[in-house]
Amino acid sequence: MAFKELGGFCWFIGGFIFFSFLLVGGLASSGVCGVAFFNEYLVFDFVGLCLSLISLILFVSLTCWSGSVSPRCLVFLIFSVLVSIVCYLSFNMFLFWFCYEMSILPLLYLLVVESPYSERFVASWYLGGYIILTSVPMLLSILYLSTGSGGFCLLFDSSFLSCWGGFISVLVLCVSFITKIPLVPFHSWLPIVHAESSSSVSVCLSGFIMKLGVLGAFRFGYNVLPDVVFSYSYVVVIFGLSLFMFMFTCQELDGKRWLAFLSLSHIVVCVLGLNACGFNSVSTPFIYCLGHGLSAGLTFLFLWFFYNICGSRNWSILKVGAGAGVVFRWLLAIVLCSVASFPPTLSFFSEVRIFLDSGVLSLLFSSVFYFYLFLGGLIPLFIVGGCLTMHNSISCFSGSGYSGVSSLLFLSFACVFFFTCF
Repeated sequence: MAFKELGGFCWFIGGFIFFSFLLVGGLASSGVCGVAFFNEYLVFDFVGLCLSLISLILFVSLTCWSGSVSPRCLVFLIFSVLVSIVCYLSFNMFLFWFCYEMSILPLLYLLVVESPYSERFVASWYLGGYIILTSVPMLLSILYLSTGSGGFCLLFDSSFLSCWGGFISVLVLCVSFITKIPLVPFHSWLPIVHAESSSSVSVCLSGFIMKLGVLGAFRFGYNVLPDVVFSYSYVVVIFGLSLFMFMFTCQELDGKRWLAFLSLSHIVVCVLGLNACGFNSVSTPFIYCLGHGLSAGLTFLFLWFFYNICGSRNWSILKVGAGAGVVFRWLLAIVLCSVASFPPTLSFFSEVRIFLDSGVLSLLFSSVFYFYLFLGGLIPLFIVGGCLTMHNSISCFSGSGYSGVSSLLFLSFACVFFFTCF
């Protein structure tokens, strides 16, 4: 029954993603992290192809939810996914900015129109405010860089940064991308937006929109990232604050807010990777982004599935869904262990590589990172233990429920077994 509801379209896209993953994995194993083919507008490198898989895989997972996603929502999601892929592969500054903004606007519209929650307008003001306040400075900075470097190509001359105008323009761009990742001190909007948005919007925001911000900071600020933007002092500060976010996470009973705070803490690993990783391992933070995007999307879909069963996002009530059978208990364990970066997920191997590179820089770095990884893995395990200790039974599901299980199984496979491609 579940396989009939998936349809040939989902299986075709799933097969395409699988072979794309093998291609990207082959590039990674052969050490090809630079440019494969590029022209004036697009670049086909390992980083862009790797992050494009996040959008494709999450879109296939969302299409499996037959009856839960409206046709209007599906059209806007398709547009956002396609534009995000162009943004991942963009080598033109203006094209990158345009696609970046256009990938967020459909989600803002869906936040207002599709969300069933009463505070969605407040959340839309938060998200829309950050879009408006950062988009215009980004565009002005790009226009200034284009006049100084003679074009919109992202490989502008680094000597242009020696003047104050060029340096400030790149700095404004990096700060604008940081607000949309988001990192401290621009992080307050994310839990509010996730709590009030529909689950499909949350999957996209946490899955690939956050990663577009990381990629934007990398593409535009590769000359100033380790020394200025993601400096040693800033990385230590945000790692310290992420430990406090773990404390907020422990107090959250709302599943979506819980995951939002946890994502804010986990995305800091990418910042450390961009600071610590050398030239040969520069792709490691983006492999971590791939693992983080898949695990976050899987967890939001998991919460969506059990919300349809229990009618609540409260962890104490979601325990009821864990008693639906052995398959659902295994799903619960896989979902939360993927969030905790347990082996053999992509996030685990990326964190190990970043941990080894950070130890070269400083003993303080490695010590703080070690304690951070310990807390980051411990909190989801508390939820696993709490949910599996209460047993209930659920005897019936609708057809949409079965399609949701197929989506969860597909993403669980991607999180657990795709590490073999890298």
